[in-house]
Amino acid sequence: MTAAPAQRRAWLAVLVLAALALALLTLAPGGRSEAATPSDPEGVTVSATGRSSAPPDVVRLSLAAEAGAAKSGDALAAASTASRRILAALRASGVAAADVQTTGLQVQPRYTGSRVTGYTARQSVGALVRDVARAGGVVDAAAAAGGAAFRVDGLSYGLEDDEAALTSARKAAFALATERARTYAAAAGRSLGAVLEVVEGSPAQPYASAAAASSGGGGAFDAPSLAPGSLDAAVTVTVRFALG
Repeated sequence: MTAAPAQRRAWLAVLVLAALALALLTLAPGGRSEAATPSDPEGVTVSATGRSSAPPDVVRLSLAAEAGAAKSGDALAAASTASRRILAALRASGVAAADVQTTGLQVQPRYTGSRVTGYTARQSVGALVRDVARAGGVVDAAAAAGGAAFRVDGLSYGLEDDEAALTSARKAAFALATERARTYAAAAGRSLGAVLEVVEGSPAQPYASAAAASSGGGGAFDAPSLAPGSLDAAVTVTVRFALG
């Protein structure tokens, strides 16, 4: 019975030492501390999309030369000959060599039932026209050079440098986000404070496309009438404001 108090004192000492060790571990660097940290300031987070318009200054043409023959080699030779003529017409129309690129080459069999009756060869060309007003004349010249093998797969308008249009869209998005945040703050009986964070989503590239029906050539014709219209740039931002 006399050993009981001493035993209790020994257990108490063990418990005290364990508690001190746990406290030191918690406060040591790298340990997880539950000490209070400054909380984030009260705020309001809003998202908004801004838009701007600009006239296009470049046209991207997708052209092709297509020919058929009983033998694959003959089909490929005919398509290649027409393609060379189209490339020469593009250069003669003022399209720089660096702005012209062969984008595809195909040779495929033609079937009647399960029997191969011939081959179709196709060589595709992409061209960048830096003068929008001249794009119709460029297509006309390429069609005359390619003859019956000439095809138009499509065209798209764009901006050589889209940063100005995107900047205008960013400003519009931020202004709209600020207006919305101010509305929410007023509804809550608060004032709008400083900007705490701005996050921009992936901007939409300001390109509009117009598909052109594939068509054969066969000689000179009136230059096609093209309507470039305008391009829309869009940027979405998420902004967090402090509340006063």
